[in-house]
Amino acid sequence: NSIFSDYVDAGLDIGLCVAIDFTSSNGDPQKPGTLHFIRDGMSNDYIDAIESIGNAVEKYSKSKDFPVWGFGAKFPSDVSPELAVEELPVRHIFQCGEVESATGTQGIVDAYRYVFELGFHMSGPTVMLPVINAAAFRADKIHKDPSKQLKYTVLLILTDGVVNDLDSTKKFISNCRHLPLSFVVVGIGRADFTEMNEWNEQQPDLRGRFTFVEFRDLQFDPAALSKKALERLPEDVVDYFTCK
Repeated sequence: NSIFSDYVDAGLDIGLCVAIDFTSSNGDPQKPGTLHFIRDGMSNDYIDAIESIGNAVEKYSKSKDFPVWGFGAKFPSDVSPELAVEELPVRHIFQCGEVESATGTQGIVDAYRYVFELGFHMSGPTVMLPVINAAAFRADKIHKDPSKQLKYTVLLILTDGVVNDLDSTKKFISNCRHLPLSFVVVGIGRADFTEMNEWNEQQPDLRGRFTFVEFRDLQFDPAALSKKALERLPEDVVDYFTCK
């Protein structure tokens, strides 16, 4: 029976996709005390979570090319600049950063910071399926490519509140067990994450390759945060390659 270290020794290559919540429940990023506020180039909870988990996954990545997506924001229209904010569509997935993939964990942080240089408006609702679909599409290409036998992917989602499409999200993730893909959701802030915690405690056949962790429980211990967020990853990897 293979164990995780066997796959690592054989050349396991784990990629990372990151999706960041830019919905209005995060608060005005210009105001101190809100979740996206960054004082004089310092850190915030989103950055701390990215660095903790990103650095842990990066050790197993060969390319270190990590796509970074945002969700839940509106952007001014180049085609119709006269549109008022309320008339603009909500973007449930958009590229963070100037290039399609960031390089390493620091690149993820840089891509996140870049978003605040743009003229965008936080909005809602909180919808995860588009970013989950994007990660699943990438994982499906890996799954079907015989030249990528030892590749695996982690989707890290950072969100601050109640997910509006939770039922459809749970169903989709539970149906992704044939893919080389694990889902890690980190709850930022002090929202009620009861539904996420209940999902996290379900049996694997119902839960899928899903893990949830509340950032505030481990915010002062980055090593413990990454360990908790990724504690099921070795089991997920073995499960995928054993059943493949």
